[in-house]
Amino acid sequence: MTQKQQVILQHLNGASNREIGRVMHMSKDTVNKYVNEYNEKRAELLAQDPAMERSEIIQAFVEEPQYDCRNRGTQENHRRSNGRD
Repeated sequence: MTQKQQVILQHLNGASNREIGRVMHMSKDTVNKYVNEYNEKRAELLAQDPAMERSEIIQAFVEEPQYDCRNRGTQENHRRSNGRD
């Protein structure tokens, strides 16, 4: 379980952000950041699928973003895409 997941689960179980920070040895500001990011992601996901379960929301929150790097090639490709020939 990731640190973000632990923070969010403790938050959802009613722990205060200050208490979570103390128990997990992290700044309350970091806890606040994780909780705010979770709430934003939760609102976004529930707008798309109101029936989404809590576990699915948490998983989506902690997943690393997927990038399409197929077009990453040579510097020439990069220069062309930026209008520099």
